[in-house]
Amino acid sequence: MENQAILILDETGCCIDCNTEAEKLLGATCGHFLGTTPERFSPAVQPDGQFSKDKASSFIQAAFEGTPQIFRWQHRKFDGTLFDTEVSLNRIEIGGKKVLLAIHRDITALKRAETARMESEQMFRSIVEYSHSGIFTIDDSFQVTYANDMVSLLLGLPIDQVVGHDFREFMDEESALTVVDMYYRRRRGESVPSRYEFNIINAQREKRRVEISSTLIQDISGNYKTVGQVLDITERKKAEAELRLTRESLEIRVIERTLELQLANTQLKEEILLRENVEQALRKSETKYRHLVESGNTIILEIDTTARVTFFNEFAQRFFGFTESEILGRSIIGTIVPPRDSANTDLDKMIQNLVNNPDEYRLNENENMRKNGERVWIVWTNQPIFMPVGS
Repeated sequence: MENQAILILDETGCCIDCNTEAEKLLGATCGHFLGTTPERFSPAVQPDGQFSKDKASSFIQAAFEGTPQIFRWQHRKFDGTLFDTEVSLNRIEIGGKKVLLAIHRDITALKRAETARMESEQMFRSIVEYSHSGIFTIDDSFQVTYANDMVSLLLGLPIDQVVGHDFREFMDEESALTVVDMYYRRRRGESVPSRYEFNIINAQREKRRVEISSTLIQDISGNYKTVGQVLDITERKKAEAELRLTRESLEIRVIERTLELQLANTQLKEEILLRENVEQALRKSETKYRHLVESGNTIILEIDTTARVTFFNEFAQRFFGFTESEILGRSIIGTIVPPRDSANTDLDKMIQNLVNNPDEYRLNENENMRKNGERVWIVWTNQPIFMPVGS
C-alpha cells in the first residue's frame, strides 16, 4: 500500500495517523488534519447535494459496524483545490483497538474522462437522433434493433412498431430480395456497392423510393449487425424526371428555332436572341433542380455558438474539399458559407441569427461554397445540441 493514500480513523471518525501519500494527496502535512474528521478537508456539500459531515458520518458508522464501504468523495486540498477520490473504509484492529483503514485514490482524471465521454456520447446521439436521414441497425436475422425518429417518419409508424420487426416487412418483394442478396454477398466478402436504391412501403401503403448507405460490423461476441442510413429520394427522382423533360423540351425548341434561322436569314438577330433566352432558361431550370438532384448525399457538421466548426463528417470533407484539420476551429463564414450569396444576401448576418435563434432555422436553404470557390445551394436541417453541463 506504499503508493496509496492512507488515513487511520478512530471510532469518532477523527484522523489519528496518515502516510506520506496522504500528505501529497491533500497538500499538507499530517499535523494539519490529525484529530480532525473528514469534513475538515472536504467541501461543505458533496456534488450529490448531501452535507459532507452527515454523509461522512453515515459511511464511518457503517464501516465501524463491520460493513466495508467503497464510495466516491470530493476532497479539498489544504490550498482549497477540489478533487475527486474513490475511498474504501475497512474496520481493522491495531494494538487491540478497532480503527478504520481509509484508502483514498485520486480519480480526477477518471472523472474528467467520464465527463468527456458523456459529452461525446450526447453529441453523437444528437447527431443521430436529429439527422436528416433515417438511421437504423438490424441484426443477423434482419430484426431492427434501433431506429431514429426519421425512420419512424419515413415509415409513418411509431418507433415501437419498427424496432423488433423484420426490416423486410417495410419493403416491396423485389426490394426485400435485393437487400437480402446485398447482405449475404457482403458477408461472403464480395464487392458490393455501399449505396443503392430500393422501395419501402409506408403505413399508408404508399411506395417511396429511398437510397441506402450501409456497412456491416461485427460486435465483440462475433455477431453481425448492419448499420444503415436511408434517405427518401422520391421527390428527387420526380425532379430528375421533370428536369429531363424540361431539358428535352428546351432542346426541341432550340432545334426548331435553329431551323427557322436557316430558312429566314432576315430574322437572324431575333432568332439568335430567342435562342440565347432559351439557353438561359435551361440554365435557370438546371440551377433550380440542382439541389434536389444532389440531395442523395448527407453532410453532417457541428458548429459552436461562434459559428466555428467542431465536427465535420467524412462526406462533408469530400463534398467541400476541406480536410478535418483544415476546417476544425474555423468559422463557416468564409470557408463553406460566403459572406454574401449571389443575390447579395448577407449570409454572415443570417449565420449569426441562426446560432442565436436555431429554432427559427430548423429547415434552411442557402448558398454555400466549396474550398475551390464553387458556389452550391444546400438544404440544411438544423438542430441545437445541449450538452450535460447545459451549454
